Amino acid sequence: MMLWLLLGLVVVFVAIVLYVVATSAPKQVTREDFLVQIEKQTEGRRSVLDEEQSNSYRIDFEFEGYRFWYSDIESEGFTQKVYKGILKLKANTDVNMIFVKKDRKQILGEMQMMSKLSEASINKHMKVFTPAEFREFDILTQTPYKVNLFLEDRKVRAVLAKYKTSDRQGEPYMPVSISEGMIFLDISADENVKPNRPMLMEDVTILEKFADDLIVLVKAFDRLAS
Repeated sequence: MMLWLLLGLVVVFVAIVLYVVATSAPKQVTREDFLVQIEKQTEGRRSVLDEEQSNSYRIDFEFEGYRFWYSDIESEGFTQKVYKGILKLKANTDVNMIFVKKDRKQILGEMQMMSKLSEASINKHMKVFTPAEFREFDILTQTPYKVNLFLEDRKVRAVLAKYKTSDRQGEPYMPVSISEGMIFLDISADENVKPNRPMLMEDVTILEKFADDLIVLVKAFDRLAS
């Protein structure tokens, strides 16, 4: 009788342990769960990105009176599918701007040269005057004068500095770019690069913080256009 009682207690204990483990283990969020969460959070509408990318999606949504597009893009990796995100917002500008890594020797050379020149001597119509916060980058653009005005805005520099990061190789990387009247924020598939899609999957409300930052950039362009 005592043996059966002990066996019964063991069975109950094991069942309780298995239940606790099963209920406390984090739920694996699927891609579909993730996209549905974004749709609900933003009250957005999902559609297929295009015919050639039938398993890539775009979610259109409005936030603070602005229309945004979040694209969730599937591509082929070495061993499995890879997914990245892009947040886009239309801007009232013809500026094209991309940050690329600058050669270290070039950084030192330009710092020495700049120490010998006054700011007034720089032709802002011909050259981008790169702020000190971004001296590890070259800023590529076809509209240097407008980019200089844009980067003179303290709020713009603060937003861009927030996203300045490093790629997987430890090289300077800027996920914000501007092209054809759109501001882009790349959301990396790599969890070692920020911002990244895994962190967004953990908390989709972060997308609204990204949107707030892009609005700061759009408002800066609006001020320049007025």
